[in-house]
Amino acid sequence: MQLNEYPQAIADLQRQLLQLDQRLTAQREQVAFFLNAIDRAIAFNPELKNDAQRKAKRNELMESDEDYIQATIALKRLEEMRGQIDIDLKLL
Repeated sequence: MQLNEYPQAIADLQRQLLQLDQRLTAQREQVAFFLNAIDRAIAFNPELKNDAQRKAKRNELMESDEDYIQATIALKRLEEMRGQIDIDLKLL
């Protein structure tokens, strides 16, 4: 890479990072939405009588709710991508 190509390469990575940050924000909101749905299900369950039961049920739902699991996996994948782009940007 020539010296005069570095500013454009840096700008391109910064744009990618910005777009990825926007996707991360949206994905975090989606994870929070699914987590709120789980919390609501627990809050309105009359069978859960104490905090230990509610905590256990919350963990059970988090481990079995396919939407929450997929959203969490996607969030982790985006965070890894962001880390890689950040490394590339710092290298430039």
